Amino acid sequence: MLHNALAVSARRRALVIQLAIAVVTFVLLPHANATVSATGTIAETATSVSFNTYALTLQNTSTAGNTLETFWFAWVPGQDYLDTDPLSVITPTGWTDTITGGGGSDGYAIQFSTSISGDAVAVGSTLSGFGFTSTDSFAQIKGDSNFYPTTLVTTSEVSTGSGFGGSRSSAFTVVAVPEPTSTVFIAAGGALLLTFQKRRRRL
Repeated sequence: MLHNALAVSARRRALVIQLAIAVVTFVLLPHANATVSATGTIAETATSVSFNTYALTLQNTSTAGNTLETFWFAWVPGQDYLDTDPLSVITPTGWTDTITGGGGSDGYAIQFSTSISGDAVAVGSTLSGFGFTSTDSFAQIKGDSNFYPTTLVTTSEVSTGSGFGGSRSSAFTVVAVPEPTSTVFIAAGGALLLTFQKRRRRL
């Protein structure tokens, strides 16, 4: 009886210790939070012989109270997806940038961050002004990473804190969209094709 009681007591102590460790880990370490989420777009806005220019927008789709202070583009913990080091980075007012990654087995990423609450992205709001120049083509940006072939380059995360603080979202894909002039050309081409088909039917 005494032996059984001691065994039960030991199991209870072990369970309490395990539960305490889990709670401390959850509280102290930044973690993905289902209530923190975002969507984003990327467009190629200019090209030249030596580099291309890209513009990013970020929309906060989180639940109430979760303003966004960090936007990690082409990044999840331990992985950076851009094929080459960005040549320059553009940030919205009040935001700073850090290029991460590099090396033989890893790509590059951009961490956009602000510590100014007034410049954070409020719930339901969209912020533009993020961007960068790169020798990577739009086809490369829209495709899978050369370093992590099963993951899209535009895979990203956001956080409610500056840098590595706060609660992180799950990974999401920044959607590649055509620049406005390209959209106009596509629409015009479609209209011309439709007109041509109508004329053929009349003949």
